[in-house]
Amino acid sequence: MIDIAKEKSKKENLYIPFIVYDAVSFSVDDKFGAIFIPYNSISFIDNQKLTLFIKNIKKHLLKGGKFLFDISRNSPDLYNENKKRTVPWSEELFIKELYIKLRRRMEMTTFSDKNITESVYYWEIKYKDGKIETKETKMYFSTYDAEFYINNFEQNGFKLNEIINQEYIKENNIKRVHSFVELFLF
Repeated sequence: MIDIAKEKSKKENLYIPFIVYDAVSFSVDDKFGAIFIPYNSISFIDNQKLTLFIKNIKKHLLKGGKFLFDISRNSPDLYNENKKRTVPWSEELFIKELYIKLRRRMEMTTFSDKNITESVYYWEIKYKDGKIETKETKMYFSTYDAEFYINNFEQNGFKLNEIINQEYIKENNIKRVHSFVELFLF
């Protein structure tokens, strides 16, 4: 994905520094006016390492710099009595830069005592030569909401500039809140 993004930015004559490191421990000599962690990525920071993550973001921001993230949360009633949820196969998606079609399904288990959800992704990848490959990946993500993250950043030298919450209902009456958050380092 980074290689594709680099190619696209090059075609548009944009200079974008792509930094690929672990968000908790990355270290560069630069300080930035803004750092953005897109769509739910903050949820993949290990809850036990959140303070280290915040300190690292702080280390890499200019004074007055902005930290932005967005996060979505579904209503908790999506899980069954065993705290499990199954998401059926997605529509097939064509990724033209890789010349593949792929789809995925998920099995999720929430562990409310640890504030995490385990997601097992099942992937089906179709190559242009007709070959089909299947893969399985597992990820853990935090179930904390935007307010939890805001509070932790504020305890570490940040101030909330703006939060926009968009509530909506997806198919099958799934309630979702998507929050856009802008904090600044003071």
